[in-house]
Amino acid sequence: MNFQTRMKYVKIILLDLQTQPSRWTEIEKRMIVLSGSHSKFTSTMRWLIDNEYIIKMGQKGSRKPYRINSNKVMFNDNELVIITI
Repeated sequence: MNFQTRMKYVKIILLDLQTQPSRWTEIEKRMIVLSGSHSKFTSTMRWLIDNEYIIKMGQKGSRKPYRINSNKVMFNDNELVIITI
């Protein structure tokens, strides 16, 4: 997946999580409606988790929701996503 495509899917997921924390399957269902691909969703979520842009609110393997890491992700008034590398 190229950088521009990945950022498109990152924005979809982060905007979804901006309103409230959500579980993996909830995010996946909304993402697949927009992207149509389970593999794109999975690789994007793994990238967000590995780079700590989103954080699971419980232990690994639990069904706890994910939330945005506010230390690394911000939004401006125009829904522009700002991430810290």
